[in-house]
Amino acid sequence: FRSIEAAVRPLIFSISGRSNVTVSGLTFRHANSCLNQPAAIISGSSNVYVDHIQAVWNNWGGLQLAGDTNSTVTNSIASHNGGVGFMGARDVNTTFSYNESDFNNWRGAEGAFYDWGMGGTKMFQMHTATVQDHYSYGNQAQGLWFDTDNKYITVNNVTVAGSAGSALQLEANEGPVTVENSHLCTSNA
Repeated sequence: FRSIEAAVRPLIFSISGRSNVTVSGLTFRHANSCLNQPAAIISGSSNVYVDHIQAVWNNWGGLQLAGDTNSTVTNSIASHNGGVGFMGARDVNTTFSYNESDFNNWRGAEGAFYDWGMGGTKMFQMHTATVQDHYSYGNQAQGLWFDTDNKYITVNNVTVAGSAGSALQLEANEGPVTVENSHLCTSNA
């Protein structure tokens, strides 16, 4: 007789419509999320500070900020997720600093699914965003992806290596996008 442990909750952490939020020292693991869904989401909130969290080994996504204003994610890890590690969507004035997103999209790669909503870190319709002091290794898709209508973007001191897709992908963005002091290497594109 063997015991089998299986994930059942698709979303394990959610904050919506709050102000002056701090999330620190938590681990989000083994969410049974579907395609393009995160394990943890903070949405429609303002003055959000996320520090020292881990979003690891989730069925699809790790941590998503969606529709937030004045947010910071720092000293955090999003690794070994089935699809994407960190996600930002429609946020204003956002900083990702001293984070790491490694070995994501293992589930997508099993089905040869490399080019839609997955990778190390994916940003969509971000307005005034900074990714700095960020490390991203071995993702089975893009390492860092700015997908559609991102403007006033700064990428500084970022290292992305070993991605199955692009190290850095800039797609249909309004700009300006500034990339400086960064290493984008040994990736497929």
